[in-house]
Amino acid sequence: MKRTAIALLLFIGYLNSYGQYYTSYDWKEKPILHEVSEEDKKEPSIGILKNHIVEYFITTADTEPVRYETEHTITRVNTDVGISQHNTVYIPMYEVEQVVDIKARTINSQGKITLLNKDNIKEVKNVEEYGDFKIFAIEGVEKNSEIEVLYTVKKPYELYGSEVLQSNYPIKRVEFSLVLDSLSSNIKAYRTDKKFINATVDGKKAKKLTLNNVPAMIEEEYATPLANKIEVVYQVFPQEQDVNQDMFWGNVAYNIGRQLFPNSVPELVANDIEKMLDGRENLSEFEKASLVDNFIKSNFSIIKNQNPDLSNLEYILKNKTASDFGILKVYANYFTAMDLDFEFVVTANRYQLKFDPDFFLPNMLRDFLIYLPNEKKYIAPDRLENRVGEAPFNILGNYG
Repeated sequence: MKRTAIALLLFIGYLNSYGQYYTSYDWKEKPILHEVSEEDKKEPSIGILKNHIVEYFITTADTEPVRYETEHTITRVNTDVGISQHNTVYIPMYEVEQVVDIKARTINSQGKITLLNKDNIKEVKNVEEYGDFKIFAIEGVEKNSEIEVLYTVKKPYELYGSEVLQSNYPIKRVEFSLVLDSLSSNIKAYRTDKKFINATVDGKKAKKLTLNNVPAMIEEEYATPLANKIEVVYQVFPQEQDVNQDMFWGNVAYNIGRQLFPNSVPELVANDIEKMLDGRENLSEFEKASLVDNFIKSNFSIIKNQNPDLSNLEYILKNKTASDFGILKVYANYFTAMDLDFEFVVTANRYQLKFDPDFFLPNMLRDFLIYLPNEKKYIAPDRLENRVGEAPFNILGNYG
């Protein structure tokens, strides 16, 4: 989703007297294998450490803070399955402006250290539709080895962020640090009883969460493992800015609503409605909504690409093709012409994440529904198989 900004969040850069934390954070100069229990050795792999650091830093050169993210992992691999799971490292390049550093090493059971040859780092575009990645193979890996990876990337300022702290293998120690410089924040952790503590990192205020013995998240049929992983979400904004969650939600409602609800209905839409009604009167709202839903799903196609015309109502009505967002404009115009009461609902797939109404995060705004308040029924505009009735099964039970 594009970066969201609220007009009142303006920044004035100033010279910070402290350096960036990532420049002093490093791995041990002389690593040794960690002691693991007999139970741990039965696992294909086990995380020794996952440490994720998000650092906001203000400079005189930028009108907004910059963001550095550091990831440090140490993973023990005990079997061939564990090796195959970890011997290739993928570093996501989403929003990355600069790769500050990448390093990795392997320590085998005899203590031999094999360092990453940085010439072997490749960039691969759009891996399985997940975006661009830096990819490299880990050398010198054998059973009972440890793989250590440490990298830092620079990203543009963003009001919001999140980080998943749980994986499909157990991790002995997980740390998350949010280094704030002089900025203010809201931060929240899901699916754990542990609390953030206030800390100082290189003279700058920070919030830190530490978890021990994080279990593996097991894939189970009909379960929602992705949405139930331990996760951290945060909002970062200027010190003393009075921004509450209602303001965030209100900003979203205004920005989306002004694009969708029409002031007037095109003549083409009015003509289509007249043909749909075919002289019939006294139809219920359910019958009217069903007529519109069936008409749109029979005559319009949703195209999933970045063509901006697919969100332009005039283009959509002429060519009968729309984006996921553009098709909402179609429904809004036909429903308005039908004089129907309707609301737009923004929610998310419950298999992917749990929608939190008390903590705004743009990442939650993934799926749209249309709600008919007088009928208490939903329409899924992008689902041909779903007509006026219940919300789709993968959304039922989530907030919106």
